[in-house]
Amino acid sequence: MTGREPKGHESALLRAITAGDARTFLIFGGQGYEAYFDELTSLYNTYSVLVGEFIQHMASHLSQLSHTEEARKVYGKGLDIMAWILDPQDRPDGEYLCSAPVSLPCVGVVQLALYAVTCRVLGKDPGSLREYFSGTLPHETCRVLTVQAPRATPKGLSLLSRSLPPLIGLPS
Repeated sequence: MTGREPKGHESALLRAITAGDARTFLIFGGQGYEAYFDELTSLYNTYSVLVGEFIQHMASHLSQLSHTEEARKVYGKGLDIMAWILDPQDRPDGEYLCSAPVSLPCVGVVQLALYAVTCRVLGKDPGSLREYFSGTLPHETCRVLTVQAPRATPKGLSLLSRSLPPLIGLPS
């Protein structure tokens, strides 16, 4: 953890796309598998230098939203993503994690974090990276993310926190 911005690495795939020798699609998967939270924890632990602040921001934003009077009816065990990442023993049971109100925003955070890691490793901002994709294949629940993620500014991935509340029926 040097505090320095990571240097982007030249990608043979991106060179091939630029040359017209390859095509790629941005695919956002769906929800419904409990292992997504293990993936989020692994992302946070492995790439915290690259996306730790982003995940913390998203977790804080979602936690605040889940504490509204209306949301407390849905989030009986809360939505404290950072507590669940930092102490897996605090993580709720699989049934709760797989419920739509919980898995939808969490899977969104996983997908955005993966996109952010890709951008940071390649040294590309989210907007310029989208130029390399021939299209997107969104899961129905992630249509907002497919529009918002590639349009984010270089340092503005945290602004995507505004994209998640409408997906889960909460005011932003």
